[in-house]
Amino acid sequence: MDTRHIHYLRRIAEYGTISGAARSLNMTQSALTKILSRCEDLLGLKLFERTPKGVELSALGEFCLSRMERIESDMTDLSAELRAHKKGISGTIKLGVGQAWLWDVVPEVIVRIAKEEPNIQVKIHTGPRKELFSKLRRGQIDIMLGRVTSDLPTDFVGEVLTEVKIFLAFRKDHPLLKSSEPITYNAVKQYGWVLPPTDVPTTQEAFDDVGLEQPVPAVETVSNGVVQSVIRRTDYVTIVPAIAGSKQWEGIHRLQVDWLNWSRTAGMISVKNRRDPACKDRFVNILKSTLPGPPD
Repeated sequence: MDTRHIHYLRRIAEYGTISGAARSLNMTQSALTKILSRCEDLLGLKLFERTPKGVELSALGEFCLSRMERIESDMTDLSAELRAHKKGISGTIKLGVGQAWLWDVVPEVIVRIAKEEPNIQVKIHTGPRKELFSKLRRGQIDIMLGRVTSDLPTDFVGEVLTEVKIFLAFRKDHPLLKSSEPITYNAVKQYGWVLPPTDVPTTQEAFDDVGLEQPVPAVETVSNGVVQSVIRRTDYVTIVPAIAGSKQWEGIHRLQVDWLNWSRTAGMISVKNRRDPACKDRFVNILKSTLPGPPD
């Protein structure tokens, strides 16, 4: 069995039918069926079970595919590391990051690596927390940066590096600043909000935990560039994590308000007892020394 077979099996699992998977692979259904039979004969078990709508992974099939994907990832890493050593690169770190880390922290770490450790290659993956967990488990990323909670999966280990607080943000000449009174939630509600989608848990948790209803956003986006551009040019408001730093926030006023007094621990998440790339320790040291303090 080679890595192509893993790709074929994954495609069958994604489509739920052999015919659909075959079409996506530009091959005949009979050819893909033969490949599946060959894989099952080689492993001595049924990877898929028939359903009224097609096929789905069996319990053992799901386990096997997960292990195969990990092996595939290790083979890809080995190939990349061998090419890297030939070029004089000392290692590759695959990083899964939540949106908050993309504002300042990760770019600053990469800038420092470029100056201090140019032989380290960094690969960045972004996406929802569940998706990053899945990639972490399959070996597609080495470290995930995000919220470190008590309910992490048992095969994961978290290291708290910082506390993330939430701040209100709007342009520096915003009408909210014209009043000498404290800025209340009722005062802010009249302006449009720029917020991430509801599948980004931090925002929903922040409002829920302080007993406020999350506002319906005028603009919904996870793009840092869009958030900054819109906030600078309109009366819209947003919330940003303190970990976002301040370097990219010129022209934007950030304020800690009593009614949004929320914080969470955040840091690194990795898989227990997994062999780490040789460059991980150096990367982590640079990361820890780069984390920002509270905003101005």
